Amino acid sequence: MAQINRLEKDLGPSLIECAERGGSMRPTPFGAEVAAAVRATTPPATERTPPVSEGSSPSSVL
Repeated sequence: MAQINRLEKDLGPSLIECAERGGSMRPTPFGAEVAAAVRATTPPATERTPPVSEGSSPSSVL
């Protein structure tokens, strides 16, 4: 939740609607737009480059 709060602080409008106790949270219209924009600009996990662990050289990852 802390990451969402930081994003809302940076972007302005709320990203999610808080649910009643026991209910599920839903994105606001703005939150849905942000999520769609992120999905459109982020490659699928299968196409992402694996992270380089500390102490390894980039060539050992490939």
